[in-house]
Amino acid sequence: MKVLKFSSSLIPILLSLILLVGCSGHQTDASSSKSEIPDSSLTAESQSDAAVNDTSSQDETNYIESDRKTAQIASLSDSVSSSVTGFAAASAETILLETSEGYLLYDVVSGTTLASLDTSDQDITCCWYTLENGFCSQETAWGNSTTVIGNDMVFYDESLQETSRIDLEDLTSYAEQWTWAVSTDGTMLSWFDFDENELYLYNCTTGEITTLLSGQEDLTSMDGLYFDSDNSHLVFLANYFDGSGEDAVAVWGTIALNGSDPVLHSFSGIKAGGYTKFQNGILLCQEDSFSITGKVCVIDVESGEETVLSLQTDEESENPITLSQDGAYFVTKCGIKGSSGDSSEITVRLYDTKDGDLLEEYKVSQVSGSNIHFCILDSFKTVYISAMVQDSNRVFQLSF
Repeated sequence: MKVLKFSSSLIPILLSLILLVGCSGHQTDASSSKSEIPDSSLTAESQSDAAVNDTSSQDETNYIESDRKTAQIASLSDSVSSSVTGFAAASAETILLETSEGYLLYDVVSGTTLASLDTSDQDITCCWYTLENGFCSQETAWGNSTTVIGNDMVFYDESLQETSRIDLEDLTSYAEQWTWAVSTDGTMLSWFDFDENELYLYNCTTGEITTLLSGQEDLTSMDGLYFDSDNSHLVFLANYFDGSGEDAVAVWGTIALNGSDPVLHSFSGIKAGGYTKFQNGILLCQEDSFSITGKVCVIDVESGEETVLSLQTDEESENPITLSQDGAYFVTKCGIKGSSGDSSEITVRLYDTKDGDLLEEYKVSQVSGSNIHFCILDSFKTVYISAMVQDSNRVFQLSF
């Protein structure tokens, strides 16, 4: 594994103590000790321990049949299915369903809608996070298609009742442009400011802002940012100038919440970039859109072990991949345009994250448009597929 370590000979991050007023809280140094970053002259060692599992030669229909003896799960009613346009978030036994009118909290065991959130009278875009005791949504309000008039992080309990709200513009300008993360217990936020190349941590309880990385010219952006399972570190995918050429390369990294122990890891066997997913200590990184070879990289963040998995087709690497709640499975999609060009037959493939085995393959016919979404519930071994079929919303519920 290529590990970019931070030697003591490199220039330490200049940590400053800044007092912010109002809702911005207090900004402090990440740590009293030195926190160092690699300079552009740093060259990493060659990675030799990345495992590669090549399943590309498998017959597409020769997939593995898995145990279908799963816990009892209710069927999504036709009335609910016809309104669903996607999946926003999911907890152990509930799914937050996205509709044209807002959001429905659906209990998969009882088959009932537990709560609803009407957003039909608001022009907002939402990015949802699942918390230990509810949900959180980054909600960007638009005055028109180009003007942002509000950007809030809104916290909800398990009944979709709003419990608190943070105006992100009080923390940073152009909040809608930055990459954000929310801790699983809902007590901390983090974001990476592309303009300043700085990584911040915000304590929602005390209002304190901590600068974790500052003035880092070699680390130019973060395409994925996540709190790890025990909320002790941040995990990220970033672009990094390693000194070997003019273009930045994708790396993944971790940093403690006090700003110590920042480490970057480079990739071998895949040119990563773009889409990432993180669940239960598993980081799934897809290929750069200009370097598609039909592979994904699965990383056990705690051990640092990277495994490169080969998909059945290159096309599966081009679309966002969905990782299951516990990180044990992932779903891909690829499609063939119909003769009229306005509909497709979509092939959905379910893989095992550990070894890349193809577990199931499904085909959904007469899909209109490209808005097809997935939700995987590990404990129930169930995949939900939301798609527009013959101009009607449909949700397919598949066991594996």
